[in-house]
Amino acid sequence: MLTVEALVRIIKKPMGIIRIEANKLSFVEINEPLCNISGYSKEELMQMDPSRLLIKKYDTPPAVQLYRLPHGFFVKSETSVLSKCNIEVFFETEAYRVDDGDDKLLVVFINNISAKKWIEKQIAAQPILCSGIINHNYIIQHYDIYFDPIVRHQSKYMNISIFETIAAEQHELVRQALKEISDTRHTKQLILRTTKLDDQIELEMKITIHPLFDGFGNLQEIAFVISHLKPFDETEDPSVRLKIIMAQRNITAQWLSEATGITIQTISKLRNGKIKKPQQLTAKLIASELGVSVSDIWSETRRG
Repeated sequence: MLTVEALVRIIKKPMGIIRIEANKLSFVEINEPLCNISGYSKEELMQMDPSRLLIKKYDTPPAVQLYRLPHGFFVKSETSVLSKCNIEVFFETEAYRVDDGDDKLLVVFINNISAKKWIEKQIAAQPILCSGIINHNYIIQHYDIYFDPIVRHQSKYMNISIFETIAAEQHELVRQALKEISDTRHTKQLILRTTKLDDQIELEMKITIHPLFDGFGNLQEIAFVISHLKPFDETEDPSVRLKIIMAQRNITAQWLSEATGITIQTISKLRNGKIKKPQQLTAKLIASELGVSVSDIWSETRRG
């Protein structure tokens, strides 16, 4: 029969079982992924106070809080701990109250959100066009688009190698940079050229990469943010130029519509190339809001 303890051991996600007593918490079972994320052996973790993984700040002792939690309820929190090799790891925990007879238990699932926290910090500090997370095999595991001028679907980049998005002649530069941040544990900024996005245009991008490690100091993930994009070569397509200039200024189609009084439908048609030559007034209003001249986007306009 499959016991809860056996389930903990076979699940790949970091998790454990905690016993709740009136004035203390203690681990009942811990799986290997939790050891890896913390850098401690199972024996070492079993001797620790589990509350450090559950609640960062509290007014009453966590054992008292959790003792009062009704059966079947759960608590969710974020905290950070220092791994055994002195690396700060950010956790998101979900703790489910599941009693077994007289034993008051918590089944705890843990997510490592260190990459997410680093990305949030970059977004707060500067305009970011897109961000993502790469695993230790350099496969893109997560990708978020904020102001991407070309690609509309996030899924386009999911589960592919980062090298598939970078021009072939720069692959060695990228490999060297990835090795450097792994060895030094420092963030690095690069100027790279993309492959042709949607078979339209190559872009030059400013990308910042940041290494993240497990509790034993092994490279686990690489977080990245892209803060600047521009055409590698000048493009003749006004729709691409419009999207890139909007992306550079972090201006959405909705914001541009409200600022100019031009309908969102018209702006969308200009951005997707369905309107190649806008009316002169439309072109002037858009160019003015973007802080460029009409000729920076359109070589031709029409009277209207």
